[in-house]
Amino acid sequence: MRTNYSRVKLLFICILTAVVIPAMGQVQWSIETPEAVYDWDSRMLSDGSFVVYYNSPSQLIIYEDTVSAQEHILMRYNADGTSAWSEPLIVANAPNKSYTMYNKYLFVDDEDNIFLNIPDCRYDTFESLWPAGYYKWEKMTLNVHKISKDGEHLWGGNGIPIDRDGHVLIALCNAIMLEDSGLILSWLQEDLFGSSTVTTTKIARISSSGDVLWVNDLSPSGHSATLVNGGSNQFIIVYMQGTSLSAVTPIYAQKLNSKGDLIWGPIMIYDKGGTPPRAAHLNIKVLPVKRGVFVSWYADPDGDNFEDVYCSYVNRSGDLAFAGGTSGTKLGYAPNIRQFSPVGIYDEENEYVYYTWSEQSNGQTWSGIVGQKINLDGELMWDANGVTVGPMLERRVEYQSVQLDSAGNPCFFYLQYTGGNMGYVQKLSTDGNMLWNTTFNETGADLITLPYANGQWIALWIMSSGTTVARVRAQNILDGSSGISVSEELTSSAKSQSNISFNVTRNPVFGGTSFIVKGLQGKRADISVYGATGKKVAAVFNGETVSDEQEFVWDIPALLPEGIYFATLRSGSDIKTLKIVVSNSR
Repeated sequence: MRTNYSRVKLLFICILTAVVIPAMGQVQWSIETPEAVYDWDSRMLSDGSFVVYYNSPSQLIIYEDTVSAQEHILMRYNADGTSAWSEPLIVANAPNKSYTMYNKYLFVDDEDNIFLNIPDCRYDTFESLWPAGYYKWEKMTLNVHKISKDGEHLWGGNGIPIDRDGHVLIALCNAIMLEDSGLILSWLQEDLFGSSTVTTTKIARISSSGDVLWVNDLSPSGHSATLVNGGSNQFIIVYMQGTSLSAVTPIYAQKLNSKGDLIWGPIMIYDKGGTPPRAAHLNIKVLPVKRGVFVSWYADPDGDNFEDVYCSYVNRSGDLAFAGGTSGTKLGYAPNIRQFSPVGIYDEENEYVYYTWSEQSNGQTWSGIVGQKINLDGELMWDANGVTVGPMLERRVEYQSVQLDSAGNPCFFYLQYTGGNMGYVQKLSTDGNMLWNTTFNETGADLITLPYANGQWIALWIMSSGTTVARVRAQNILDGSSGISVSEELTSSAKSQSNISFNVTRNPVFGGTSFIVKGLQGKRADISVYGATGKKVAAVFNGETVSDEQEFVWDIPALLPEGIYFATLRSGSDIKTLKIVVSNSR
């Protein structure tokens, strides 16, 4: 029997209330959860509202006076950051176990129904059946909960159990909806047989009414599976071969129908080795595209300790559509630089994929963020090295993601989590030119960005201080020069079509540099430098030029912080912008 539920629920409702803070034309939402959040996730609904899921050991429930568990909690927010529900929804509160970053709980279908796939221990049985080291409430089963956008439990308060057998581990759950509104699930499951454990990937189908129609093993065995709708009530599953979460293994795909019958595969996507010896869900990413899937990963097939980022395209017929075959297509060429965690977004209208990844020095003390555009034939549309989104500086940046605006322009997000917590957003044109950028402060880790809707993106991240305080925070990022993007001069820089040239003699900058202007003899010019938030930090020149080619010196103040700055040349209706990296060391 629970003895502290009422007290904890009241406390949680007080903590979770969204605080709406207008700042510089922007609305921020601060969503604070109890200490030591284990797992969380967020998804957007069709109207631009979004749901946030989390569980926390701070939300303790007492069972039978001895056993504690975490509540699994869901909250929905409107597009303006206000609460759509009167209080948090307690989705599940049975005894459960949590594995940070190994569970993917949340899924939203095309009808805005919310699914939570929660491993819990309610069907655990007699503890004497387990060998030494296992205790009561250690064995899990997968329960699936279906919730309407209004917060109604559509499959009952206890959800639908896939089975009533206890399992040592359930992790990496994910789901897709087929055309008949049925659900396909996959998850990693570990079972105890004598003194040994056996790990398998399971696939199951649940009808729209909540009936478990079948449960199968993935064959051959694999792990870190991701599901993609394959059309006509079929699905594609992409996975790493083998059963170990840390083994160096190739990548495979296969296609099945709604009955679980194999249509094609398994086909090998990548087999050159060098995938990282760590949990593969941090490495392999799967992106649905027209008539198939894009798969991205990073690996070190040469064994020189410098990883590269790759992608491959598998169409719905089971063909590798890129010329690279099982070698994949390299997204960026950066010698002596380590590349990690490529993630992408698909521009369905124009049939391009935009990727972003982090680049780091060998010792991982310097890092930057890169973007790339690729078509469905595997052709790199931007520079072979990619386009710099965040310059290589002596700090750690990661947790990168990319979203699109309504016109298909990519917007890149990333977090700096050493040397001052800061979030960065940079919007590029489809040809790779910078349109605007902005920052958001007080960030942490584990960035999630939601798609463009209602003139904004929403970024969510985990705020933490050591291991004792953690909360989820969300903030909207407005498109264009409203909000806190850079000044209007910068956002309109891409419109200049003149023959004026504007260049910098040294970049990165250590102490000072010069700007070279050509084609403005006898015309008035203004050269100014702006910080990442649009604040002017230097007026380099404002007057009439005297020659066709003229040099203007910028002596950088010693107290100017390191980072990204933008130098803007303005002459009449002509605007040119340069990105400058300021560093205090050579």
